[in-house]
Amino acid sequence: LFFKIAHNPLYMIPVGVAMFVIYASLGIFFIKKFNLATIGRESQEELDARNQAATISSAEDSEAVKFITALGGADNLLNVDACTTRLRLVVRSPDLANRAMLKVLGAKGFVVPSADSLQVILGPQAEIIAGQIRETLTRLPRDSHAISSSTIPSANINPVVDNSTQTVPSSVDIGAIVSALGNKENIKSVVIVALTRVKIEINKPELVNVEQLKDAGILSVIDVDQNTKQLYVGNSAKNLVDEVSKIINC
Repeated sequence: LFFKIAHNPLYMIPVGVAMFVIYASLGIFFIKKFNLATIGRESQEELDARNQAATISSAEDSEAVKFITALGGADNLLNVDACTTRLRLVVRSPDLANRAMLKVLGAKGFVVPSADSLQVILGPQAEIIAGQIRETLTRLPRDSHAISSSTIPSANINPVVDNSTQTVPSSVDIGAIVSALGNKENIKSVVIVALTRVKIEINKPELVNVEQLKDAGILSVIDVDQNTKQLYVGNSAKNLVDEVSKIINC
């Protein structure tokens, strides 16, 4: 072996066996000690989520159906929106979302800005997936069980808001919104920040009544900081900004 350059080459066999035992023992010790995620050692929750995702049909809209299921079913979705890297959702309860299943589907993380909002960090495909979710919900039959399970509410497309057609409800009273914000004297500025969201800077946050805002038709209220709030209103956000601006500037 090695053209007689190596000395005692047969020692490689016992040394190799010894190194294998050492590396294997250390690997097993650290994996168990720190509960490192390795193939075949997923938690039962992750295994259940993976199996649930695999059981959904391979139809063209299956990816969207999987996301709807993981997000708690259509009954849990009140508004589906997206920015560059995140699904921005208004939900009945963030706790109904199956985070393990969402991770299987590619979620990198989660943000819960308020009790009725959930953001799912996906990456650059977020806007595409949001569009697929909205489209799938409008095409599913009312009696579809594609997005229901024993632990997730059954599919119901009615509560979901499609941003492509959403408008501020006719029952919305702009005056009531201004009043819920503490009257026009409490509103420092109002600007549109996205198709469906309005950012409002206020002087005294304690004067803002969130429940009255929701009663007036606002889908969700998110505290950006102490004196700044974002209101989810649908794709007529610009109209709302214009009307509120007229009131506070008159």
